[in-house]
Amino acid sequence: MTNIARYTNGHLFSLYTPMTDLEKQIATKLGALTAKDFDDVKKFGDRILKISAYSSERNCQLYVDAEQTFIQAGIESFG
Repeated sequence: MTNIARYTNGHLFSLYTPMTDLEKQIATKLGALTAKDFDDVKKFGDRILKISAYSSERNCQLYVDAEQTFIQAGIESFG
């Protein structure tokens, strides 16, 4: 299990506002997140925003489904 998978229900990962220093400290201490984990979350967030903007521009619904159960909590956390 990855650090992010362990920490997905922390709900500190906003797609719209940057993490505060306090939130980063909490995620680092409680979730054992690394600099790479934070980078992965940023990339994921950027991609989600791009996909959702593309969907909105075309007035089409966006459906997200996790084929693997281990990632479902992470998707729900962002959903």
